[in-house]
Formats: sequence, structure tokens, C-alpha cells
Amino acid sequence: MKTSSLSFEISKLVEN
Repeated sequence: MKTSSLSFEISKLVEN
């Protein structure tokens, strides 16, 4: 799902 990809990308940004 695209939402999953978005969440994953946002997760990386939040971790940084």
C-alpha cells in the first residue's frame, strides 16, 4: 500500500 510507504518514509525522517 502507498500509505505504508509514506509511513515508512516519514518514520525515517522522524528518526533523524
